Amino acid sequence: MARLTTKFVSLYSFIAVASLLCFFSILKSFSFKPIVGTDSLGRLPGNLPDTSSTFLLKSKELNNCLEKLRSPNGDPPPLIAVTSVTSPAFAHFKGRNFKNTLWGNVKYLPPLIVYHENTWDVLMGRDPISEEVLDSIGACSIDVFDAAPNLLNSLVNGSMYKTFYSIDGIKSLSDRIMDGTALVRKAVAISHLSKHLDQQSMMLWLDVDVTVSKSLYSGFLSEIRTRDISYIPETDCFESTIGVRTLDDLEEVNPYCSDFRIDTGVFAFRLNPGTSALLTRVLELYDGRMLELAQLCFQGIPTFSFPADYCSKPWVLNSIGLNDIHVFAIAIHELKQLRSGWFPLHDTPVHDDGRISKRGGMCSVPPSRNQLDITVPFFLTRYITHHKGGSAIMARQHEGYLPNKKIVSAKTSDESMLVPEKYNAIETIDPRCACGDKRATFTVASLLTLETHLQCSP
Repeated sequence: MARLTTKFVSLYSFIAVASLLCFFSILKSFSFKPIVGTDSLGRLPGNLPDTSSTFLLKSKELNNCLEKLRSPNGDPPPLIAVTSVTSPAFAHFKGRNFKNTLWGNVKYLPPLIVYHENTWDVLMGRDPISEEVLDSIGACSIDVFDAAPNLLNSLVNGSMYKTFYSIDGIKSLSDRIMDGTALVRKAVAISHLSKHLDQQSMMLWLDVDVTVSKSLYSGFLSEIRTRDISYIPETDCFESTIGVRTLDDLEEVNPYCSDFRIDTGVFAFRLNPGTSALLTRVLELYDGRMLELAQLCFQGIPTFSFPADYCSKPWVLNSIGLNDIHVFAIAIHELKQLRSGWFPLHDTPVHDDGRISKRGGMCSVPPSRNQLDITVPFFLTRYITHHKGGSAIMARQHEGYLPNKKIVSAKTSDESMLVPEKYNAIETIDPRCACGDKRATFTVASLLTLETHLQCSP
């Protein structure tokens, strides 16, 4: 009888353990973990913990430099600009007298904080930018690898990036390098500087291929102060953005309207707890969360970081990439509570009188006369021009070539940045047509379908 009881207890224990394991297996397929930066209901709180302290380091030198930019009353500058540049790219810009770059016309340039990559350039056998030059091109300068001590190891090791770029379906703007290994440095620079500025300060990221042609301290600054973030959008719903005030409003026009592209070459931030949460989210995506999303959507691997149905959202699949335009797209959608501002460009198909050039594809939006609308009331080119000679200038600094001219000495031989053998270049192509692409037929926003939204599928 004792043996029978023992066997029964053992069987009962086995069943209990098996049931428990089964329960946790089922639990793992669902996501109960709130996104970092929100409470348990997904709401954005007023005060947010600093969850990225292991990624970024406070810089005493940068603090000292920023203090010198304050007014005699102790007020910070009304606007701080930030960029980053590599040594070979800077040599190229200098060789063409800085034409179409930040340093081609500095008359209207706000105080500029320059993040450089001397640590990386020296490691790869290239000459660094000298301290004398750095002092001449910016109000303050800092090595991005000093800003984020763990960044160098993550790039040299590269295992996370290689795993990500081996997944079929991810998006990229380069067939040569893993563009995320270049653009994470841009995200680190933005995030790092934000931690050294006062709350409610205005911070403006500018790619190096940007020129400022008019003072930013009047109409431009007053407008971006009314938004949390402002950037350049590209959308096939360009004719329906007048009257749209939020990203939720845009989705109500048509769910596919929420799948817009962003150009981060000019990106303004009003620093507050919400934008801090956004930048924290961006670093989390670079630190493995985007890999989890790719594994969920393209390999069916469950994760606690995203709900199982996350991949069905219209804006997700085309934003699974580690270029900063993809990372920011995911983060902005996750924090839709932030007020976005959209910069219109002159190439919008919508004329001043409301007529529409029947151009298909992802185009710029028209300016709005209503300050409550998501689009700002002026063309960005009134103040700032982004001289795009192609996509992703910040990644091209590392690829070894820039628009209109090869840089033989800078051609990337950095093995840790090159795409892996399993990289599927066809799968990385964005199926959303560029503005005016011959394959794109204009469709009214309310009538968009999956097929008309993705007319340039390879």
